[in-house]
Amino acid sequence: MRKPVGAEWQTDPRPVPPMKSGTRSRLVSVVIPVRNGGATIGEQLVALRDQASECDEIVVVDNGSVDDTRAVVESFRDQIPNLRLVDGEGLVGVSSVRNHAAAHTVGDLLWCDADDVVAPGWVTAMIEGLDEHDIVGGAMEEYSLNGPFAIPRTGHTHGLACAWDFLPYAIGANSAVRREVIDGVGGWNPRYMRSGEDVDLCWRALLAGFRIGFAPDAVVHYRHRSTARTARAQQVGYARTAAMLHREYRPHGLRRGSIMDAGRVWGKVVLLTPAALVSPRQRLRWNAALGYVWGTVAGGLSERAWPY
Repeated sequence: MRKPVGAEWQTDPRPVPPMKSGTRSRLVSVVIPVRNGGATIGEQLVALRDQASECDEIVVVDNGSVDDTRAVVESFRDQIPNLRLVDGEGLVGVSSVRNHAAAHTVGDLLWCDADDVVAPGWVTAMIEGLDEHDIVGGAMEEYSLNGPFAIPRTGHTHGLACAWDFLPYAIGANSAVRREVIDGVGGWNPRYMRSGEDVDLCWRALLAGFRIGFAPDAVVHYRHRSTARTARAQQVGYARTAAMLHREYRPHGLRRGSIMDAGRVWGKVVLLTPAALVSPRQRLRWNAALGYVWGTVAGGLSERAWPY
């Protein structure tokens, strides 16, 4: 196992008790999963620095970064006394990383990503949400990190998303989960390796009787993919996940999308093609649309379940 000079890796499988929570009724850990996030994680840690006293610990789980991620995190140790760096090298898939984080923390978990930026008051708003609900999703602001021409995609601006009119869910990049939920449903499903682990956890929790709610004051500034390759890969993962979810949850009432929904998915590639030839912004959108179509086909064939 690689260990950078000066890093205090958490290698003990037992969780380290967080700092004393003061007057709060619950222990809370903010968790940031990361892999090769050196270019952006500093912004996230700056945003959390002023909120660190509101939580028991801020835990960065490094999934085998080969850039300067660990060095950037180490540079914040003096500024964030309750910052911890947990080794997640060798873990495969986002669900494995989340389960590893849960095993190395105590209490409830607040999740944010290394390439986004939480807004002031985020920690407090999430904790207040957990006082009322078992799972909490926050609001996603999609312009400040992406420019004035950004096209919102998360569907979490004014409330929780509800995929295929089935059940709501909280996006993993801005969510909070009580420990009882993790223990009650067995954590995150390792089958969901690239995306969809957040949807699956929420749906299993709701079917098991847990409560989910929206915290409008828990805002995260969300960063979109900025290259054609990364946008395409992200959408391939989303579409493959959609097929997995349909195979898993149709017995519980999840229905296929309509023919019109399918037409919008496939037609988007055709409609964006002329503009993509001349506009870099439209080329990015075209690659994302193409990725979703490709992922739909690949996922449908492998799972034998079609979302449309």
